[in-house]
Amino acid sequence: MSHKITTCHSTGMSLKRPTNTTYKPDHTMRNICLSFLMVAAIFTSCTIDEPSIDNTDEFFQKFVGGASREELSTVHALSDGGQIVLATKNPNNTLTSSYFLFRTDAYGNTDWFREIGTNHAAVASDMIVQDQSIIIAGHMTTSNGDQDLVLWKTDLEGNDIDSLSLGIAGANEVLPKIMRLEEGVGYVVAAQISNGNDITDNIVYLLDANDYSTIWKTSYGLLSTNANVVGLAQVATDRILWVGSQNSSTETETSVSLNVLNTSGLKVSTTQIGLNNNKQDKAYTLSSDFGSYLISGSTTANGETSGMLVQFSYRNGVQINNLLTNERSSSYELFHAISSPTGGYYVTGYQSTGPENKDIYLSKWSREGAIDWETSFGGNGDDIGHVISITAQDHLLVHGTANVVTNQSITILQTTDKGKMFE
Repeated sequence: MSHKITTCHSTGMSLKRPTNTTYKPDHTMRNICLSFLMVAAIFTSCTIDEPSIDNTDEFFQKFVGGASREELSTVHALSDGGQIVLATKNPNNTLTSSYFLFRTDAYGNTDWFREIGTNHAAVASDMIVQDQSIIIAGHMTTSNGDQDLVLWKTDLEGNDIDSLSLGIAGANEVLPKIMRLEEGVGYVVAAQISNGNDITDNIVYLLDANDYSTIWKTSYGLLSTNANVVGLAQVATDRILWVGSQNSSTETETSVSLNVLNTSGLKVSTTQIGLNNNKQDKAYTLSSDFGSYLISGSTTANGETSGMLVQFSYRNGVQINNLLTNERSSSYELFHAISSPTGGYYVTGYQSTGPENKDIYLSKWSREGAIDWETSFGGNGDDIGHVISITAQDHLLVHGTANVVTNQSITILQTTDKGKMFE
């Protein structure tokens, strides 16, 4: 299962190879030696994307990328108003892709960007930003075709520190989520095991907080509905929760699962939403909600798709508090929601505006599910809001994807607290 991992920076390129080629799940995070022996006579460069337009407009829409196809993974807000953004970059829709990490300032201008795992099928899915480092979680395809989880540690400017591979021989482990437990206990990584387009199992790891060795791993082979992992939370001192969703577009009925295990890796409970209801219920993100939790997603019945929010809490068990949805004239899905300081929720996602055309959907819902206001942004092709946050000035900041000419780029949109581009 040997493979070569390449990192590409705006200032140059280096080739890296893991020292352990068996990818056993019990090894530690290690330094990876630079190796230029095979490329000594080859000059390699990175494709340069369209530069960010530097300005300090209060409200704006910016685009990052343009030379490749970018898929947004997650965003972390910084104390100075800037953002660290993680995505997957796929040059010209080829079989190769890379982790794409970049930082923006408070006005959406790009400070720097890094590419990790270039020339491989590397797909980023989550990250943790710590005091002195960033840990990126994703998966990469090895030389023999297997897909393994790969954690990559960088400093706060995206420069390489270490990497770690997790893998079970003969299994394809993909699309992980990562979370650090309280009190420095360790890191939880949850992922799906896939066979082609089918999800065959889910697996959860606990990694040591210091050397990243595997303390335990637990599979969910007996779970009736194996699922995409869309979120992780520590719901109690000794309880871990992961949210799973069957986000297949081919299934006629799908459900959302809330799976609890303890910090020793023993399964505690599974609560399912939408099981056997003749609907397609899907989840895309998990966020906190004043001591409780919020799942953003959608529900589809009779060909009509509507956004869905699930409010739940954990008090010695999962308690579903409310399930909110609104039927509209056009189909839409919610990809993220956050609590508003004035009450209710800000939500984002997309609404369908025609055949193969989606616009970014931005709205405020009351805690009972009524729509206070809603708006949309977009043009030709698919534009989707993935992550919403509130700035120090109480503006709304949306990170998503947008079709620009022939490629899909990252878009950053800042509006008033009413979703307008002007006061």
